[in-house]
Amino acid sequence: MKIKGVKFIVAVVMIIISLEVIVSIGEDSIGETKFQIPCYEIFLGNGGSMFPTIKEGVFVKVDKCYSIGDLKVGDIISFINIDGSPTAHRVIDLDFKSRLIQTRGDNNKGADSKVGFENYRGKIITVLI
Repeated sequence: MKIKGVKFIVAVVMIIISLEVIVSIGEDSIGETKFQIPCYEIFLGNGGSMFPTIKEGVFVKVDKCYSIGDLKVGDIISFINIDGSPTAHRVIDLDFKSRLIQTRGDNNKGADSKVGFENYRGKIITVLI
């Protein structure tokens, strides 16, 4: 079986599992590129900025309830970047006094613009496939 076929099958299985969890809990809805379960979102990765840690076309699980106070340098987080798009990059600096996070994609040469704590969406806890 080709890789694309395997990814499609995995995606379908994940959708079914997510629907079962949502129905059993009676929570949330399904968006275009994510599944929401209380405290968790599953996103389809796009782009190569986190390669090889997160490859394009894989799913990542975000813990939306992970406290920003528990973050440390090296964690991978989901956040809204300065142009308004959702991003998943590695934390390279945390400034609790100024309430700013500095991140960088593993495959990027330079750091991202700092974002405020209010842009934090959660910690990436699992790269699924």
